Amino acid sequence: MLLSARSYDRDLRVARTVADLLGEERVGEAHVAEALAYRRAP
Repeated sequence: MLLSARSYDRDLRVARTVADLLGEERVGEAHVAEALAYRRAP
């Protein structure tokens, strides 16, 4: 999956939020995967 810089930044912020909600200090692969799952299909 190719992402623009704007999409990458937005998805990383969502992943950070997911990690925060789970009480995790670091963003992991699972958090990024969950963030990508929230993307809307074109």
